[in-house]
Amino acid sequence: RRVARVPLPTIVPPPLSLPLSRAGSIVSVSQVQKIGTALAFNTVLQSLNLSGLISVGPAGARTIAAALKENRTLSRLNLDNANVGDEGAIAIAKGLAGNTTLLQLDLMGMPKLGMSERVLTAFIDMYATNFHLKKITWRLDHKLANTLAKLMTRNNQIHRRIDQRVLDAAEV
Repeated sequence: RRVARVPLPTIVPPPLSLPLSRAGSIVSVSQVQKIGTALAFNTVLQSLNLSGLISVGPAGARTIAAALKENRTLSRLNLDNANVGDEGAIAIAKGLAGNTTLLQLDLMGMPKLGMSERVLTAFIDMYATNFHLKKITWRLDHKLANTLAKLMTRNNQIHRRIDQRVLDAAEV
């Protein structure tokens, strides 16, 4: 007697996302530092939402920035209303300089960042070596906004060309 074998469907798990946001929530600096330390060694998490965690602050942002230098899986980071300040934003820009996986960064809710020449210059410098970050969501009110927009457009064009080459190679 023969038994027919039916192939089992392949189940692909959805991308792992970790929402930790709660408007106006306060967590300790040590908790944010633990998140940053874990992020450096993360091999699974693709999206991290720290929106509204007002105590992230500059110290937490520096920890997250150090983690971004090492992390190779996170593609989205939401720091909306996280109160990172100029120093924290500059640290994040420096951390992203060598990052190859983060595609989207949300810095809304901190309008002063978009007016700081030091912060915007740090992100422009970051784009000299980062060809992966495609989108930063923030409110810009500075003459350097156009330069940043061009750099994001450049990265999006690079990704479109790579995607097209992959499709062309698959057809061959």
